[in-house]
Amino acid sequence: MLKLKRIKDSLTSFQIIILGFVAVILLGTILLMLPVSSANRVVTPFCNAGFDLMGSET
Repeated sequence: MLKLKRIKDSLTSFQIIILGFVAVILLGTILLMLPVSSANRVVTPFCNAGFDLMGSET
């Protein structure tokens, strides 16, 4: 817990926003990779899921 507080204190607000954005992108990509997210019920490759997410996010 103390180490996490030190890391949080050393990050600027801009870095926290960027890390949050990256975390949302990674979480969305992982969710799009799941078979339930595909019409064919197959696992989507990481690159395709990330591209789909970034295309829909902008």
